[in-house]
Amino acid sequence: MCRHELELTEAGLVERTDVGEHHVLFQGIERVDSTATHSYLFIGTMQAHVIPHAKITEGDLSAFLDELKRRMKGVSPVNESVS
Repeated sequence: MCRHELELTEAGLVERTDVGEHHVLFQGIERVDSTATHSYLFIGTMQAHVIPHAKITEGDLSAFLDELKRRMKGVSPVNESVS
């Protein structure tokens, strides 16, 4: 597997690898779950960014997840309509 980098931007989450980038708006992130060894950023019913805690080489995972959840609270989910 190649190196993955996750970054929070004003609009959402960016995943970078050696071969490209993937952008997801905060509205497209359905939920964030964690176990003792992994964190999961669900961007669909059957799709998630899986973060193995033991493979993190830089950054503060707890602060990253807290900030992600804070930003997700400020937006309406994609499947939720607003009148």
